Amino acid sequence: MPGETANAFGVGAAEPRSEFIDGVHRMLSRLWHLQGSVKPGSSLSEEMVLERISKMLEDQHKTVSLRNSDSIEFNHPLWSGGDRLKALALYDKGRIWIDCRSGATVLRYELRSLHAVVFTGFASIMFVALYGVAEEEGAMQFGAGVFAWLYGVNVLIALFRVPRLFKHALNPAEAT
Repeated sequence: MPGETANAFGVGAAEPRSEFIDGVHRMLSRLWHLQGSVKPGSSLSEEMVLERISKMLEDQHKTVSLRNSDSIEFNHPLWSGGDRLKALALYDKGRIWIDCRSGATVLRYELRSLHAVVFTGFASIMFVALYGVAEEEGAMQFGAGVFAWLYGVNVLIALFRVPRLFKHALNPAEAT
C-alpha cells in the first residue's frame, strides 16, 4: 500500500511514512540509481534480447544472479573486482527487464551504485577530517567537492556510456 513500509524484518505493514520522508527517500534514491530504456530491434525475440543482455553483462564482468523469461538481475559488489573501466563498473546491482505493456517492446533497466556512494562518501569524510585537522576553513566545502568529483563525475560519464552500451548490445550496427 502506498505510504506504508515493511517493519524492520521486511514483513507486515509498519507505521505509515509521511510524504516528507517518502520525498526524501525518492530524492536520495535517485542519487544512486540509474534508470532508462532502450528499444530493441523489431527482429529480435524476447529470448534473443535477454541472451544479448546476458552476454553484455558477462563482458562487463557482472554476475547474473537471476534470469527469468522476461528479466535478468545482477548482483556484483564493487569490491569483487573486475575491470574498472567498463561502463557498468560503478553499478553493484541491477535489474533489466522487457516491458510489453505499451504495445511496443521496450527494454528497461534500473541500476544501483550504492557501494560507490558509500565509498566516495567515506573518502569525502576522510578528506574533511584531514582538512579540518589542519584547522582550515571550508573543510565541508572541500569534502563536498571531493564527493562531487569522485562520484559525480563517474555518474555523469555513466549517464552517457550506459545507454550507449545497451543500444550497442541490442543493435550493434546502429549504436556507432
